Amino acid sequence: MFFNNISEILIDLKLRIEEKKFTINVNENIFNILFKVELSNINEFSLELKRKEEDLKTIVENLCSIIKKQEEKINKFEEESIEINNKIKQLESEIKKEKIKTESTIKLLNFKNINNDSWIKMPGSLKQLSIGNFGLYGVNKDNKIYFREGIDFDNKIGKSWILIDGLLKHISIGEYGLWGVNSNNEIYYRNNVSKENPTGNSWTKINGSLKMISVSKYGVWGVNSKDEIFYREGITNINKIGKNWIKIDGLLKYLSLGYYGIWGVNSKDEIFYRNNVSLSNPKGNEWIKIDGLLKIISVDIYGFWGVNSNDEIFYRNGLTDCNHIGIGWTKIGGSLKNISIGYFGLYGVNKNDEIFTKDNKLI
Repeated sequence: MFFNNISEILIDLKLRIEEKKFTINVNENIFNILFKVELSNINEFSLELKRKEEDLKTIVENLCSIIKKQEEKINKFEEESIEINNKIKQLESEIKKEKIKTESTIKLLNFKNINNDSWIKMPGSLKQLSIGNFGLYGVNKDNKIYFREGIDFDNKIGKSWILIDGLLKHISIGEYGLWGVNSNNEIYYRNNVSKENPTGNSWTKINGSLKMISVSKYGVWGVNSKDEIFYREGITNINKIGKNWIKIDGLLKYLSLGYYGIWGVNSKDEIFYRNNVSLSNPKGNEWIKIDGLLKIISVDIYGFWGVNSNDEIFYRNGLTDCNHIGIGWTKIGGSLKNISIGYFGLYGVNKNDEIFTKDNKLI
């Protein structure tokens, strides 16, 4: 194209510029329209996402609530199951206890008015003995320690004596193991004693000083050379040796722990019963004086037994779960200086250190 003059050139340029501006404006308007539509779509999508998120949150909260309720039901069920199992165990224990008590009551009826001929002499020689769930233990005049192998309900005499290492003057077997004291009043606990291993394998020296000791479900008690009474605190099935000794009020020269509580005798042979003793309160709270005079005593499921200064043997009448004190004494034929009643029956030694037990047919 040829332009005749500058004016035409300028006009043409102006027209071109205007044309470009129009195109730009049109394109800009189209872009704005498209952008607004797209922005609207994005906002709508965002709102939809938010609604979905809220719906999902509600679903999650509902699920969490359901899970929590199910967990609460499971926990409650587990608690109820534990409670039921505990009640079943308690019931089984009570049934077992009642069975033992019934059997022992029948056996106790045979003890009354028994003459000397009902005692059976056993082989061996002991000055003191203790019968428990794992069998018969004793010490002789030389303080040597023995276990009687083979004793059970059908064979109360057993088979043979097994020598246990160590030297003790007094020994006691019970729910918390085998304990003893030596001639220096030092205290020892026998490690790893069980039904399968009744002789254990070693001695652990325990702090303190006692002249005699007694073991039962109520723990470990003893008296020292001044007749002061001590209870071993902290004994459990896990910690069999406990923590320390707690002094108990009163003075006793000898005591015994067993099914019917804690009994003791003082230097005058007066008899005492520890009131309000239980598994939750093993120390009790006071001593109650009982009629009679005894020098050595023993208590367990088969009742309360003792011997006096003349080596005469006595049994306490009327002991029940509701009456741990009983009423009156029955004199039993025979002569013993030391006596022990326990799981497999009645055992004792006389002034010559001869060992006796009751006839199998009578116990």
